[in-house]
Amino acid sequence: MTPRGHAIPARRAFTLVESVIAAGVVGVLIVGSLNVVGAMARARSVAAARATAQTLAQAMLAEMQVAAYTDPQSPSGALGPEAGELPGTPRTALDDIDDYANLSEKPPRDRAGVALTTHGGLSRHVFVEWITAAGVVSGTDTGIKRVRVRIRRSNTPILEMWSIRSRAWDQWVGGRP
Repeated sequence: MTPRGHAIPARRAFTLVESVIAAGVVGVLIVGSLNVVGAMARARSVAAARATAQTLAQAMLAEMQVAAYTDPQSPSGALGPEAGELPGTPRTALDDIDDYANLSEKPPRDRAGVALTTHGGLSRHVFVEWITAAGVVSGTDTGIKRVRVRIRRSNTPILEMWSIRSRAWDQWVGGRP
């Protein structure tokens, strides 16, 4: 009591237990926030890689669409490049779709053979195969080729795009063999 007879109110303060609990709650909130920020960064990275992969695949398919169905010099050949159209050389020498068969680039390159250094860590693989009208792979020329372009990052597939090309389309569009 005070000299006038009034009671002194008790001071209320944080106890050690309350302080430890508050620190724990704040720590849990910080860890949760960091996990969310990390997940957002990973999602942004995956989305950017997928967009880049889509651009690379579409560019390759567009490049191949202007090539002939079969080689103008040897229309009844096997899938794959002919002499003078070797892998690793600029793709300007590739004159038909099957010349791109089993093309593999890391890093991806443009048609002139210049490495696209902004796409580091990505690789581009092209597969060409004969298929039947039902989509079944064939060992002989059926008049239909399926082209698949696969983009990977560190051996993890990111994207695969494909297109179908037929001999009839070439004959209809431009009278090519």
